[in-house]
Amino acid sequence: MEAGGYDRAEIITRLETDATKDRISEAFADIANRAERQDTLIMVLAGHGKSIGGSYYYLQIDTHFGGGRNLTTAGIPAERWQ
Repeated sequence: MEAGGYDRAEIITRLETDATKDRISEAFADIANRAERQDTLIMVLAGHGKSIGGSYYYLQIDTHFGGGRNLTTAGIPAERWQ
């Protein structure tokens, strides 16, 4: 029962250098390719972001503003992860 009632637990750690839009997308794609229907995903997110109009936007380490980029165009919307 060390894995909370599951056969096993897998911990995937991502560090600050992995907090780019591309690397975050790659990590989710990897999880989606390996996950089975009965699996449970628990994600702990540490970082910065902001809610706008009821939507949360995560600001990854490589976020840049200006030149037409703003929070909603440069950030990652939480809905993308759902």
